[in-house]
Amino acid sequence: MHKELDKFVETDERVRSELDRKGRVEYLKEKNQEEFQRSFIKVKTSQSPPKKRVPEITWSSPSYAKYGKKPR
Repeated sequence: MHKELDKFVETDERVRSELDRKGRVEYLKEKNQEEFQRSFIKVKTSQSPPKKRVPEITWSSPSYAKYGKKPR
């Protein structure tokens, strides 16, 4: 009888842990967040550095104004 009771209690605890949906949801949220962070870091470290933006030079730019005429 004692063995049967122990087995019943063990089975009951296993079923309870499997039905613990709140705990399962929290576990999956943490797991997903960690995976997202690893993935984000991997993407950030594998990207090439941003290209330098070359300033656009127009006829009214200070560099042309200082020479006083348009280049040919």
